[in-house]
Amino acid sequence: MQIGLKIKALRLKQGITQEKLAEKLNISSQAISKWENNNATPDISLLPELSVIFGVTIDELFSLTDTNHLDRIEQSLENEYMLTKESFEKYNEFLLNKLNDESLRSRALSLLSELHNKQARNYYEISKDFAMQALKLEPTSKNNHNLLSEATNGIICDWNIDNHHTMIEYYMNFIKENPTYARGYLWLLDLLIADGRCEEAKTVLEEMHKYDDSFRYVLYKALIAKQECNLELAFKYIDEMMNKYSNDWLSWASKADFLARLCKYDEAINCYIKACELQPSPKYTDSYEGVAHIYEIKKDYNNAIKYYEKVIELLKTEWNLVDGEPADEYRRCIERLKRIL
Repeated sequence: MQIGLKIKALRLKQGITQEKLAEKLNISSQAISKWENNNATPDISLLPELSVIFGVTIDELFSLTDTNHLDRIEQSLENEYMLTKESFEKYNEFLLNKLNDESLRSRALSLLSELHNKQARNYYEISKDFAMQALKLEPTSKNNHNLLSEATNGIICDWNIDNHHTMIEYYMNFIKENPTYARGYLWLLDLLIADGRCEEAKTVLEEMHKYDDSFRYVLYKALIAKQECNLELAFKYIDEMMNKYSNDWLSWASKADFLARLCKYDEAINCYIKACELQPSPKYTDSYEGVAHIYEIKKDYNNAIKYYEKVIELLKTEWNLVDGEPADEYRRCIERLKRIL
Protein backbone atom coordinates (compact mmCIF):
# COMPACT_ATOMS: atom_id res chain seq x y z
CA MET A 1 0.00 0.00 0.00
CA GLN A 2 1.38 3.41 -0.96
CA ILE A 3 1.67 6.05 1.75
CA GLY A 4 -1.19 8.16 0.31
CA LEU A 5 -3.61 5.24 0.53
CA LYS A 6 -2.36 4.44 4.02
CA ILE A 7 -3.03 8.03 5.13
CA LYS A 8 -6.52 7.86 3.65
CA ALA A 9 -7.27 4.58 5.44
CA LEU A 10 -6.04 5.95 8.76
CA ARG A 11 -7.94 9.21 8.29
CA LEU A 12 -11.19 7.40 7.56
CA LYS A 13 -10.65 5.01 10.46
CA GLN A 14 -10.47 7.98 12.82
CA GLY A 15 -13.38 9.81 11.14
CA ILE A 16 -11.27 12.85 10.26
CA THR A 17 -12.08 14.91 7.15
CA GLN A 18 -9.41 16.05 4.73
CA GLU A 19 -10.06 19.61 5.88
CA LYS A 20 -9.63 18.72 9.56
CA LEU A 21 -6.38 16.83 8.88
CA ALA A 22 -5.10 19.75 6.81
CA GLU A 23 -5.91 22.11 9.67
CA LYS A 24 -3.98 19.95 12.16
CA LEU A 25 -0.97 19.95 9.82
CA ASN A 26 -1.31 23.61 8.88
CA ILE A 27 -1.44 22.83 5.16
CA SER A 28 -4.15 22.97 2.47
CA SER A 29 -6.83 20.32 2.05
CA GLN A 30 -5.77 20.13 -1.62
CA ALA A 31 -2.39 18.79 -0.46
CA ILE A 32 -4.13 16.01 1.46
CA SER A 33 -6.20 15.18 -1.63
CA LYS A 34 -3.05 14.94 -3.75
CA TRP A 35 -1.47 12.53 -1.24
CA GLU A 36 -4.50 10.29 -1.14
CA ASN A 37 -4.70 10.19 -4.94
CA ASN A 38 -0.99 9.41 -5.10
CA ASN A 39 -0.27 12.57 -7.05
CA ALA A 40 2.15 13.77 -4.37
CA THR A 41 3.75 12.56 -1.13
CA PRO A 42 3.95 14.34 2.22
CA ASP A 43 7.08 16.26 3.09
CA ILE A 44 9.36 14.18 5.32
CA SER A 45 9.11 16.82 8.05
CA LEU A 46 5.37 16.04 8.39
CA LEU A 47 5.84 12.31 9.04
CA PRO A 48 6.40 12.58 12.82
CA GLU A 49 3.26 14.72 13.20
CA LEU A 50 1.23 12.34 11.03
CA SER A 51 2.38 9.39 13.15
CA VAL A 52 1.24 11.23 16.31
CA ILE A 53 -2.16 12.15 14.84
CA PHE A 54 -2.88 8.58 13.74
CA GLY A 55 -1.19 6.86 16.69
CA VAL A 56 1.13 4.76 14.54
CA THR A 57 4.86 4.57 13.97
CA ILE A 58 6.49 6.19 10.96
CA ASP A 59 7.29 2.67 9.69
CA GLU A 60 3.61 1.80 9.82
CA LEU A 61 2.80 4.81 7.64
CA PHE A 62 4.85 3.18 4.91
CA SER A 63 3.23 -0.23 5.41
CA LEU A 64 6.39 -2.32 5.31
CA THR A 65 5.99 -5.79 3.83
CA ASP A 66 6.56 -8.69 6.20
CA THR A 67 9.94 -9.37 4.60
CA ASN A 68 10.92 -5.72 4.93
CA HIS A 69 9.88 -5.80 8.57
CA LEU A 70 11.93 -8.95 9.22
CA ASP A 71 14.93 -7.29 7.56
CA ARG A 72 14.44 -4.22 9.74
CA ILE A 73 14.33 -6.33 12.91
CA GLU A 74 17.46 -8.22 11.87
CA GLN A 75 19.35 -4.99 11.21
CA SER A 76 18.21 -3.57 14.53
CA LEU A 77 19.44 -6.64 16.40
CA GLU A 78 22.81 -6.38 14.69
CA ASN A 79 23.34 -2.65 15.00
CA GLU A 80 21.77 -1.56 18.30
CA TYR A 81 23.59 -1.98 21.60
CA MET A 82 20.47 -2.26 23.77
CA LEU A 83 16.85 -2.47 22.72
CA THR A 84 14.27 -0.35 24.49
CA LYS A 85 11.46 -2.19 26.23
CA GLU A 86 9.08 -0.78 23.62
CA SER A 87 11.20 -2.07 20.70
CA PHE A 88 11.59 -5.50 22.29
CA GLU A 89 7.86 -5.90 22.86
CA LYS A 90 7.02 -4.64 19.36
CA TYR A 91 9.49 -7.02 17.67
CA ASN A 92 8.43 -9.93 19.86
CA GLU A 93 4.73 -9.43 19.10
CA PHE A 94 5.34 -9.10 15.36
CA LEU A 95 7.50 -12.24 15.20
CA LEU A 96 5.08 -14.32 17.27
CA ASN A 97 2.31 -13.30 14.88
CA LYS A 98 4.33 -14.65 11.93
CA LEU A 99 4.72 -18.17 13.33
CA ASN A 100 1.50 -19.28 11.64
CA ASP A 101 2.85 -18.20 8.23
CA GLU A 102 4.71 -21.26 6.90
CA SER A 103 6.75 -19.13 4.48
CA LEU A 104 8.05 -16.96 7.35
CA ARG A 105 8.00 -19.40 10.29
CA SER A 106 11.63 -20.53 10.11
CA ARG A 107 13.05 -17.02 9.91
CA ALA A 108 10.66 -15.71 12.58
CA LEU A 109 11.74 -18.48 14.97
CA SER A 110 15.43 -17.69 14.40
CA LEU A 111 14.84 -13.99 14.96
CA LEU A 112 12.80 -14.70 18.10
CA SER A 113 15.73 -16.67 19.49
CA GLU A 114 18.16 -13.92 18.52
CA LEU A 115 15.87 -11.26 19.99
CA HIS A 116 15.58 -13.02 23.34
CA ASN A 117 19.31 -13.84 23.42
CA LYS A 118 20.11 -10.18 22.86
CA GLN A 119 17.69 -9.11 25.59
CA ALA A 120 19.19 -11.70 27.94
CA ARG A 121 22.71 -10.42 27.23
CA ASN A 122 21.51 -6.87 27.88
CA TYR A 123 20.02 -7.86 31.23
CA TYR A 124 23.13 -9.84 32.16
CA GLU A 125 25.25 -6.77 31.42
CA ILE A 126 23.07 -4.73 33.76
CA SER A 127 23.17 -7.53 36.35
CA LYS A 128 26.98 -7.64 36.14
CA ASP A 129 27.25 -3.94 36.97
CA PHE A 130 24.88 -4.27 39.93
CA ALA A 131 26.76 -7.33 41.23
CA MET A 132 30.11 -5.52 41.00
CA GLN A 133 28.67 -2.55 42.88
CA ALA A 134 27.28 -4.91 45.52
CA LEU A 135 30.71 -6.54 45.90
CA LYS A 136 32.30 -3.18 46.59
CA LEU A 137 29.97 -2.86 49.57
CA GLU A 138 30.06 -6.51 50.63
CA PRO A 139 33.22 -8.12 49.19
CA THR A 140 32.81 -11.31 51.24
CA SER A 141 29.22 -12.00 50.15
CA LYS A 142 29.09 -15.43 48.51
CA ASN A 143 25.71 -14.56 47.03
CA ASN A 144 27.11 -11.49 45.30
CA HIS A 145 29.96 -13.53 43.83
CA ASN A 146 27.47 -16.12 42.60
CA LEU A 147 25.38 -13.38 41.01
CA LEU A 148 28.42 -11.99 39.21
CA SER A 149 29.39 -15.46 38.01
CA GLU A 150 25.90 -16.09 36.67
CA ALA A 151 25.81 -12.71 34.89
CA THR A 152 29.18 -13.29 33.21
CA ASN A 153 28.82 -17.01 32.42
CA GLY A 154 31.56 -17.71 34.91
CA ILE A 155 32.96 -21.05 35.98
CA ILE A 156 30.91 -23.15 38.39
CA CYS A 157 32.83 -25.83 40.29
CA ASP A 158 29.79 -28.00 41.02
CA TRP A 159 29.62 -30.75 38.38
CA ASN A 160 25.87 -31.17 38.78
CA ILE A 161 25.41 -27.52 37.77
CA ASP A 162 28.15 -27.26 35.16
CA ASN A 163 27.76 -30.45 33.10
CA HIS A 164 26.02 -30.42 29.70
CA HIS A 165 24.11 -33.71 29.75
CA THR A 166 20.82 -32.23 28.47
CA MET A 167 22.46 -30.54 25.46
CA ILE A 168 24.52 -33.66 24.79
CA GLU A 169 21.32 -35.69 24.66
CA TYR A 170 19.79 -33.12 22.30
CA TYR A 171 22.73 -33.30 19.87
CA MET A 172 22.90 -37.09 20.11
CA ASN A 173 19.36 -37.12 18.76
CA PHE A 174 20.16 -34.30 16.33
CA ILE A 175 22.90 -36.23 14.53
CA LYS A 176 20.64 -39.29 14.34
CA GLU A 177 18.07 -37.16 12.54
CA ASN A 178 20.69 -35.26 10.46
CA PRO A 179 23.53 -37.78 10.03
CA THR A 180 25.10 -36.15 6.95
CA TYR A 181 25.34 -32.64 8.46
CA ALA A 182 28.97 -32.62 9.59
CA ARG A 183 28.74 -29.40 11.63
CA GLY A 184 26.13 -31.02 13.87
CA TYR A 185 28.82 -33.40 15.11
CA LEU A 186 31.06 -30.48 16.08
CA TRP A 187 28.49 -29.05 18.50
CA LEU A 188 28.22 -32.48 20.11
CA LEU A 189 32.00 -32.99 20.22
CA ASP A 190 32.58 -29.66 21.96
CA LEU A 191 30.07 -30.58 24.67
CA LEU A 192 31.44 -34.11 25.16
CA ILE A 193 35.04 -32.87 25.40
CA ALA A 194 34.07 -30.10 27.83
CA ASP A 195 32.46 -32.74 30.08
CA GLY A 196 35.46 -35.09 29.80
CA ARG A 197 33.41 -37.78 28.00
CA CYS A 198 36.35 -38.56 25.73
CA GLU A 199 35.57 -42.16 24.78
CA GLU A 200 32.16 -41.07 23.51
CA ALA A 201 33.82 -38.16 21.72
CA LYS A 202 36.17 -40.53 19.88
CA THR A 203 33.22 -42.57 18.62
CA VAL A 204 31.36 -39.44 17.47
CA LEU A 205 34.51 -38.12 15.77
CA GLU A 206 34.91 -41.27 13.69
CA GLU A 207 31.26 -40.98 12.65
CA MET A 208 31.80 -37.35 11.68
CA HIS A 209 34.86 -38.33 9.62
CA LYS A 210 32.57 -40.06 7.13
CA TYR A 211 31.22 -36.64 6.16
CA ASP A 212 34.11 -34.27 6.97
CA ASP A 213 37.67 -35.03 5.88
CA SER A 214 38.95 -31.51 6.62
CA PHE A 215 41.49 -30.29 9.18
CA ARG A 216 38.78 -30.62 11.84
CA TYR A 217 39.19 -34.38 12.06
CA VAL A 218 42.82 -34.08 13.18
CA LEU A 219 42.09 -30.98 15.28
CA TYR A 220 39.48 -32.80 17.35
CA LYS A 221 41.87 -35.70 17.85
CA ALA A 222 44.21 -33.12 19.40
CA LEU A 223 41.46 -31.62 21.54
CA ILE A 224 40.45 -35.02 22.87
CA ALA A 225 44.08 -35.89 23.65
CA LYS A 226 44.49 -32.56 25.45
CA GLN A 227 41.40 -33.26 27.57
CA GLU A 228 42.91 -36.64 28.43
CA CYS A 229 46.04 -34.76 29.62
CA ASN A 230 48.19 -36.27 26.86
CA LEU A 231 49.79 -33.06 25.60
CA GLU A 232 52.55 -34.89 23.73
CA LEU A 233 49.96 -36.67 21.59
CA ALA A 234 47.87 -33.50 21.29
CA PHE A 235 50.81 -31.54 19.85
CA LYS A 236 51.59 -34.44 17.51
CA TYR A 237 48.10 -34.09 16.06
CA ILE A 238 48.43 -30.28 15.84
CA ASP A 239 51.68 -30.72 13.89
CA GLU A 240 49.96 -33.23 11.61
CA MET A 241 47.13 -30.76 10.99
CA MET A 242 49.55 -27.97 10.09
CA ASN A 243 51.58 -30.21 7.77
CA LYS A 244 48.46 -31.25 5.87
CA TYR A 245 46.55 -27.96 5.91
CA SER A 246 49.18 -25.22 6.10
CA ASN A 247 47.38 -23.15 3.45
CA ASP A 248 44.04 -23.22 5.26
CA TRP A 249 43.58 -20.10 7.38
CA LEU A 250 41.18 -21.95 9.67
CA SER A 251 43.88 -24.43 10.64
CA TRP A 252 46.09 -21.51 11.74
CA ALA A 253 43.21 -19.97 13.69
CA SER A 254 42.49 -23.32 15.33
CA LYS A 255 46.13 -23.76 16.29
CA ALA A 256 46.08 -20.25 17.76
CA ASP A 257 43.03 -21.13 19.88
CA PHE A 258 44.74 -24.33 21.02
CA LEU A 259 47.90 -22.48 22.04
CA ALA A 260 46.03 -19.63 23.74
CA ARG A 261 44.19 -22.13 25.94
CA LEU A 262 47.60 -23.43 27.04
CA CYS A 263 48.77 -19.84 27.77
CA LYS A 264 51.37 -20.04 24.99
CA TYR A 265 50.42 -16.49 24.12
CA ASP A 266 53.29 -15.33 21.91
CA GLU A 267 52.96 -18.38 19.65
CA ALA A 268 49.21 -17.92 19.57
CA ILE A 269 49.57 -14.29 18.47
CA ASN A 270 51.75 -15.32 15.53
CA CYS A 271 49.21 -17.95 14.48
CA TYR A 272 46.29 -15.53 14.71
CA ILE A 273 48.10 -13.00 12.54
CA LYS A 274 49.01 -15.71 10.00
CA ALA A 275 45.35 -16.81 9.93
CA CYS A 276 44.21 -13.28 9.12
CA GLU A 277 46.83 -12.95 6.38
CA LEU A 278 45.71 -16.18 4.70
CA GLN A 279 41.99 -15.57 5.07
CA PRO A 280 40.24 -14.54 1.83
CA SER A 281 38.04 -11.46 1.71
CA PRO A 282 35.79 -10.59 3.34
CA LYS A 283 37.98 -11.26 6.37
CA TYR A 284 36.45 -11.93 9.77
CA THR A 285 37.65 -10.03 12.82
CA ASP A 286 38.11 -13.02 15.15
CA SER A 287 41.88 -13.33 14.75
CA TYR A 288 42.67 -9.70 15.56
CA GLU A 289 40.19 -9.81 18.42
CA GLY A 290 42.01 -12.86 19.79
CA VAL A 291 45.31 -10.96 19.64
CA ALA A 292 43.72 -7.99 21.44
CA HIS A 293 42.46 -10.30 24.21
CA ILE A 294 45.92 -11.80 24.66
CA TYR A 295 47.52 -8.37 24.96
CA GLU A 296 44.89 -7.45 27.55
CA ILE A 297 45.78 -10.58 29.54
CA LYS A 298 49.46 -9.60 29.28
CA LYS A 299 48.48 -6.06 30.40
CA ASP A 300 50.00 -4.67 27.23
CA TYR A 301 47.13 -2.25 26.79
CA ASN A 302 48.71 -0.19 24.03
CA ASN A 303 48.99 -3.22 21.77
CA ALA A 304 45.50 -4.34 22.79
CA ILE A 305 44.17 -0.95 21.65
CA LYS A 306 46.16 -1.28 18.42
CA TYR A 307 44.49 -4.58 17.57
CA TYR A 308 41.01 -3.40 18.52
CA GLU A 309 41.65 -0.56 16.07
CA LYS A 310 42.62 -3.15 13.48
CA VAL A 311 39.30 -4.91 14.12
CA ILE A 312 37.43 -1.65 13.49
CA GLU A 313 39.44 -1.09 10.31
CA LEU A 314 38.59 -4.60 9.07
CA LEU A 315 34.91 -3.97 9.70
CA LYS A 316 35.19 -0.83 7.59
CA THR A 317 37.28 -2.16 4.70
CA GLU A 318 35.93 -5.72 4.50
CA TRP A 319 32.29 -5.29 5.55
CA ASN A 320 31.61 -1.58 5.03
CA LEU A 321 30.55 -1.34 8.68
CA VAL A 322 31.44 2.00 10.22
CA ASP A 323 28.59 2.89 12.56
CA GLY A 324 26.40 0.82 14.83
CA GLU A 325 27.01 -1.91 17.38
CA PRO A 326 29.46 -4.07 15.34
CA ALA A 327 32.06 -1.28 15.53
CA ASP A 328 30.85 0.44 18.71
CA GLU A 329 31.51 -2.71 20.74
CA TYR A 330 35.23 -2.39 20.01
CA ARG A 331 35.24 1.37 20.47
CA ARG A 332 33.98 0.75 23.99
CA CYS A 333 36.85 -1.70 24.53
CA ILE A 334 39.33 0.97 23.42
CA GLU A 335 37.79 3.59 25.71
CA ARG A 336 37.88 1.12 28.63
CA LEU A 337 41.58 0.44 28.07
CA LYS A 338 42.39 4.13 27.66
CA ARG A 339 40.82 4.76 31.07
CA ILE A 340 43.11 2.10 32.53
CA LEU A 341 46.11 3.75 30.92
